[in-house]
Amino acid sequence: MTETLFYRLPWQASAVYPGAHPGQMVGAGHLFKRHEPLIASPDPRRLDLRASVLDPFGGYRVRVYQQQSSVNVYVLADMSASMGYGDKQQTLIQFLMTAANSVLSYGDKFGFIGCADGIDKRWLLSACQQSGRVDELVKRLKNHRYAGSSNGLKNATAMMPGKRSLVFLLSDCHFPLTQLRDLLGSLQGHDVILAILIMVKYIKSNC
Repeated sequence: MTETLFYRLPWQASAVYPGAHPGQMVGAGHLFKRHEPLIASPDPRRLDLRASVLDPFGGYRVRVYQQQSSVNVYVLADMSASMGYGDKQQTLIQFLMTAANSVLSYGDKFGFIGCADGIDKRWLLSACQQSGRVDELVKRLKNHRYAGSSNGLKNATAMMPGKRSLVFLLSDCHFPLTQLRDLLGSLQGHDVILAILIMVKYIKSNC
């Protein structure tokens, strides 16, 4: 059974599509945002009599609420040669499945970008809500042999939308620290969670 990954955002999503996160848009919701003139938000069901009486211009005031919105969530994966050793490849796939299932259950969109020497279109999944596309990606990843360097990670930002997203960066970080700084700098427009994968060695006891 795939576990659930719970996440919360420290910022307000700007998407117009309803979701599970506090948003910048006004609409269907339960969190009061502000008062507006009735002519700007023509919904008499939300008429606030007290605010209307206190309006110095004698206009009718209605309550508008903060809409819960959706976000894009990406897994940015290092698929260089070092990621093919030990259990790191299986861990990456398991995390991808867990993240995708959790993101779709939130009503968000899930995307994947896998990088080695460069950006390979086989490992690009644009943000979507289609679990079938995720399943196809997982099948291809299970049969893939990782090779090359992780230089392609620096170009991943160009594959993402300009809108702020939540990004899970998966890597064993077998590259210079300066490269990691440059990579995180290129992703500064997004919220990045770095997950460093290490190889787990199983030692069989002779006892």
